Amino acid sequence: MLTLLIAILLFIGIISILIYYPPRFLISFVQNLTDVLFKLDPKNIKIVALSIDDSPSGCTREISDYLHSQGCQATFFVIGSHVSRDPSYKSLFASLIDQGNELGNHGMIDRPAFKLSREEFVQDLTKTRKIMEEVGWKSGEYNWYRPGSGWFNSSMVKDAKEKGFSTVLGSVYPFDAHIRNARMNARYVLSKVRSGDIIVLHDRTWCVEALKIIVPQLQRDGFRITSITKMMESC
Repeated sequence: MLTLLIAILLFIGIISILIYYPPRFLISFVQNLTDVLFKLDPKNIKIVALSIDDSPSGCTREISDYLHSQGCQATFFVIGSHVSRDPSYKSLFASLIDQGNELGNHGMIDRPAFKLSREEFVQDLTKTRKIMEEVGWKSGEYNWYRPGSGWFNSSMVKDAKEKGFSTVLGSVYPFDAHIRNARMNARYVLSKVRSGDIIVLHDRTWCVEALKIIVPQLQRDGFRITSITKMMESC
C-alpha cells in the first residue's frame, strides 16, 4: 500500500513538473502534431512575442502604457463579456491599438472552451469577434484565437480556422493566473525564454510588476518584445 502511494505521488509530481516546466522538444512535438502555434524558430534574430490573456481589466491601461514606454507591443486576448459590462473599455482598446498592440479572441467568458458543444463554441467565437470589431479590431493576415484554460481539441482548431482564426497557445507560461508572486513569475519567464517564444501572462495587477522585471532584462539581453503577428512577420 505504501509503495502504491509513493508511486502515485511520484507520478503526480512528474506530471506537475512536465506541465510547469514542459521540455522544448515536447512543445515542438505537440506543435508539429497539431495546427496550433506554440512558438517560432527564428534565425539570426532575438525576438519574443508577449501575450496578455483575460483583457480588459482595470490593469490593462497600465500594462499597455508601460509596454509603450519601453517600445514594446503585445497581443491582448479579449474576453467579450469584460467589454460588454463596461463600455469605457472601447476607448481603451482604441488607444491600445494605436500603440501598436493587437487583439486576439479569448471567448466570451473565462472558461474551459473545450467543454462547449461545437455549436456553442462557434457562437462564442463569433460573438467575441463582433465585440472585437466594435472596439476597433480589424481582420488581417493573422487573426488569433486562444482557447480558455489552454485546452483544445481538433474540432475547435478546425472550426476556429473556418471562422478565420488561427489557434495559438504559448511556450513560456508561469501560471501567473494562479501564482500571484510577480518576482517568481518574472524569474520563471527569464529562466525559460528563448528567441521565438510566445510568453503568456494575464491581465492582473501583479502582471505589471512582473513586466517591470522581465522587459528591462530581456532588452539588456538584446531581445525585441512584440506581438505575435509582428514576430511572425519578422521571422
